[in-house]
Amino acid sequence: MIVSIVRRIGRRMSSARVMVVLSSGRRGWPGQSLPRIRERQGRMSLPRALASVCGALQTAGSGQSRAIRIQTRRHVEHRITTDAGPYDGRVWWSEAEQAALADPSTCGMCADAHLEENPHSVLIASTPTAHIRLARNQAHPGYCLVILREHVTDLADLDADALAAFWSDVQRAGRAIGAVLDPRKIDYLVMGHRMPHLHCHLLPQHTDDDPLRNVDISDGPVLLPDAGLRERARSLRDAWNAVSTVER
Repeated sequence: MIVSIVRRIGRRMSSARVMVVLSSGRRGWPGQSLPRIRERQGRMSLPRALASVCGALQTAGSGQSRAIRIQTRRHVEHRITTDAGPYDGRVWWSEAEQAALADPSTCGMCADAHLEENPHSVLIASTPTAHIRLARNQAHPGYCLVILREHVTDLADLDADALAAFWSDVQRAGRAIGAVLDPRKIDYLVMGHRMPHLHCHLLPQHTDDDPLRNVDISDGPVLLPDAGLRERARSLRDAWNAVSTVER
């Protein structure tokens, strides 16, 4: 049995809606939705939510993959796919899924990180090491990404020179954000469990942000008008060209 899950979770879930959909195996939510099989109001932890859909997995049938989607009021999404059979508690990618995600020939960042514009971001600058991009979702004003040019899945795979060059670009991007938007703090976040191509999220924290709340890259979306996004990108590009990294 293959069981996998995509999670963007808070500590607890509320008003969880559980749906079974036919899945083509691609990312996202392709396929035809089936009737809602269960809805449960009130606070519910992720393990309880998963337990509540075990029956659905048992009766999902055989012959084609199924996916179960759990969505909360905060638009937190969870996905479980199975080829039928009982849910055994495993939630990480299968070996085949992990290999597919890490394949540079199908990597989304390899395909579009260098483009002037893509559906997720616009290009600010490029260096021999990385591409610096402004996210279209500006729920955190100034939110940028620094994406390694080379298809590497983990920081541990970089040699000392490449590692220093990557973090130098991250630092310079942070300085540019600081010069343009004057945030109270910038959070630097490296994950990669859903997109295993090394990149760093730069999430500015401003005076209207709660400092006791964990940063969440799925906040929003807040989409600026095209003119506003272009102006912010231009300002960050000018700042990138004006600032420099700390001399060693």
